[in-house]
Amino acid sequence: MNLRSEDSLTKIKGRVIMLTARKGGTGKTTDNDLIAVVASQLFGKKILLIDYDQQRNTTSNIGSTYQITHFNRSMAAAIKSNDWESGITQVSPNLYIMAGSPGSEELNEYLSQKYPDRHKRHLAFLEPLKKLREQFDYIFIDCPPSTDNVVRAFLTAADYIVPMQELKRYAMEGTEDFINEVLVPIVNNFQETNLQIIGILPVLFSVRKSSQNANYKKTVDKYGEANIFKSIVKGSDRLENYGEYGIQLNDYVDRRWWAIFADIFTELEERIEYYEKNGDIEGFNYTLKYADSMANRILPKGKEIEINGIITN
Repeated sequence: MNLRSEDSLTKIKGRVIMLTARKGGTGKTTDNDLIAVVASQLFGKKILLIDYDQQRNTTSNIGSTYQITHFNRSMAAAIKSNDWESGITQVSPNLYIMAGSPGSEELNEYLSQKYPDRHKRHLAFLEPLKKLREQFDYIFIDCPPSTDNVVRAFLTAADYIVPMQELKRYAMEGTEDFINEVLVPIVNNFQETNLQIIGILPVLFSVRKSSQNANYKKTVDKYGEANIFKSIVKGSDRLENYGEYGIQLNDYVDRRWWAIFADIFTELEERIEYYEKNGDIEGFNYTLKYADSMANRILPKGKEIEINGIITN
């Protein structure tokens, strides 16, 4: 599932990552936030979260997690003033956020007016994000399940996409449509992009539903085992609670979920390293190190995660 040509493959600094879903309710925002929090706290990575989703759930979630009620400036205001750095708020030693706001919805019209030319509109975020790359190890962008001007500009400026695959027929069709109707045209029409699908993440899996087991097999058969993340995110009340009350690390259930997402982040890094070395993901294989999500079992490295709460400033 290689979207880039071999000639466009370059070593990238400050990689821009987007978890995507064609419908709401997949847990995209919570999963995106948890990867960012785990990467920053457990692995010491310097992470920037950008919240463009109109519901502003990332901003609310991170605010609840780190007990922050004031953000320096909204993402929308910072972008419209052409001063992206002014919209960055530090929430922990290694985690930063560009907060969402009601004004985020106005960005779509703003880009249309500033860049009447469609090609230039798609490229609007390339240079601003290029400057931010120098400051962060990873930039995670949370966007709504739509494809407006802002989402397309972020996609064109992104490096790696992780489609989140709910194992239901209509969701699987939505992922295929997203790849063929949105991602492939961006790669084909904009030589400036580095966009690449780095792996599909199965989510909201229920082992008791035979249809989902069958759809998981169909997903593997369609895209190839190397293109599917080894960890599977099952439906969980605890993950839903993170979305409601903020992310926590206070008990053994929290530790199991942190271990699962430690594997997801580690696999993401290994996938990127493998792809940038080989020019393709074919042949990639990952061995779980922190947790076996399907067996509800924490592995040795996961047991090393200390139940010590959220580290703040």
